[in-house]
Amino acid sequence: MKQCWMDTSESLFADFKNKDAIIKQISKLQLSDSTLCRHVEDISDNLFFKLIEDLKKASHFSLALDESTDVLDTAQLMIWVRFFNGKCFNEELLALLPLTGQTRGEDVCLTVMNFFRGPGKDTDLGKLVSVTTDGAPSMVGRETGLVALLRKELEVPNFLSYHCIIHQEQLCCKLRSGELKTTMGKVVKVVNFIRSHALKHRQFRTLVEEYEMLYQDLSLHAEVRWLSRGIVLEKFMDLLPVIREFIRQKQQADLYYVSDDKFALEVAFLADITKHLNTLNLKLQGKGKVLPVLVNDVSAFREKLTLHRQQLGASDFTHFPFLSTQVSKRRTSFRPKICVAYFDELATEFGNRFTDLKVIMPVIRMVENPYSTD
Repeated sequence: MKQCWMDTSESLFADFKNKDAIIKQISKLQLSDSTLCRHVEDISDNLFFKLIEDLKKASHFSLALDESTDVLDTAQLMIWVRFFNGKCFNEELLALLPLTGQTRGEDVCLTVMNFFRGPGKDTDLGKLVSVTTDGAPSMVGRETGLVALLRKELEVPNFLSYHCIIHQEQLCCKLRSGELKTTMGKVVKVVNFIRSHALKHRQFRTLVEEYEMLYQDLSLHAEVRWLSRGIVLEKFMDLLPVIREFIRQKQQADLYYVSDDKFALEVAFLADITKHLNTLNLKLQGKGKVLPVLVNDVSAFREKLTLHRQQLGASDFTHFPFLSTQVSKRRTSFRPKICVAYFDELATEFGNRFTDLKVIMPVIRMVENPYSTD
């Protein structure tokens, strides 16, 4: 890189009066691996020092914490900080701390406290006003979670605590038991059969092209990718005629259930309800979203659950296009019992997992309309 810079300097700085001085300084640059590494570390230390100094000057600050595992199976604790610097709000990654032992709530709490008590930091935790976590048991356990243990620290005030609203929403949507979970497992089995071998995959794609379908391929389902289930189900329903023909041609007897009407209806319902859930999930994502808007989105969806349950019980498929298409193709009548039961399960999960929102509702209402609160 240095040689390239030297070769182009004559042209780049041709119009500069101090061209020779510039080229001389470039020739003195040290660009070895160790030198660059040291420069990067110096820049990092300087930025971190400035961030700590700004944090000390702030009147209040809030933290967000998330624990994840890296490619070396080492748990890493990420800490973000948000504060007002006198001109605008600063939101920065404050630290990335390895958790070398266990990842219990007490281990996470000890790591956090040691960081803030460390040399050169000396941060006044009395300024802490809120803590946001990802909702993992080690973070939110009632007795031994990070939030509960932080509240017991004498230097930490009575702060507000929040949990990642997207994580909570996804836990609500998780299929835990029953026929719909079995149905989803059957869908994954079919997709894996088609995608597991290159030859079968190519043959399936050729068959799709013959049918001139909207989608040209199936997507794999990954449990850790929250939006993948909706994509898999949507493509599965659109490609269902091709899938049935492909399974018939391959004479895969253990997958003949794809031709069953009941299976098609259940997959259609899953595709529709998952699309509604994914729409909510996408609304909750994005930078700069404020808490009142997120809470209102969740509350509105809970109201929609009640409406959709009533509509489905009355065989009104207005908000269920995939299910409507499948019902219109079949002579057998649709029995909404399983689907209604899933709505009840969803409503219960949303009610249980978002109970803590009631505690902070006065704060939310005050932010929305300061004149409506005492």
